[in-house]
Amino acid sequence: MKKNILLIMTMFIISSSYSQDSKVYFGASMGYTYPGGDFSSSQDLKQGIHFGLMDAGYRFSEKYGAAINFSASLQISEKYEEDVFFTLSYWGIGPTYTLDIGEKFSWYIKPQLALGLKAAINRDTETTADDIRWKGSGVILGNAFMLGDISRRWRYSFNVDLFTGKFKESEINDVTVDLNQDNKFSRLILSVGARYNF
Repeated sequence: MKKNILLIMTMFIISSSYSQDSKVYFGASMGYTYPGGDFSSSQDLKQGIHFGLMDAGYRFSEKYGAAINFSASLQISEKYEEDVFFTLSYWGIGPTYTLDIGEKFSWYIKPQLALGLKAAINRDTETTADDIRWKGSGVILGNAFMLGDISRRWRYSFNVDLFTGKFKESEINDVTVDLNQDNKFSRLILSVGARYNF
């Protein structure tokens, strides 16, 4: 899957030399994340808040482009004696395909690799002070439904992203352990956002 995405990105970059139009955009979003998978169950994670802190893209043509974004989420874990916060962050990078449906609606399809995937729980209570961290990788099937006139600078989006991945390493109080057991996770992310086209 990762090799296929990288191959598609390379093809899009090469095709940019033949494109007639290009557009740069920046945006941000906010919404909810719904956890799934074995890891989420083992940590008893509840639904949480998702922040699309940075979303940047470059359109090589009317249909093809590439995007990079930085996202983070905050959830509650009920696994421990006290409820604690579970945080997750990652960079997403991959190609984009745009399907314009009329003059005021577009569908952006964004398959991405999740790079620099990190998660953490901080248990700083009266009885314990454990910092638990995880590192891993994943893939995202992103969908952005854009509203607003295509010719306008500002456009608004409703985003539906399916994120799957696996944690490969954990660290507890500065002691690192390679994970051999199944630590797969999934999450459905629903969010709304705004984008400025340059």
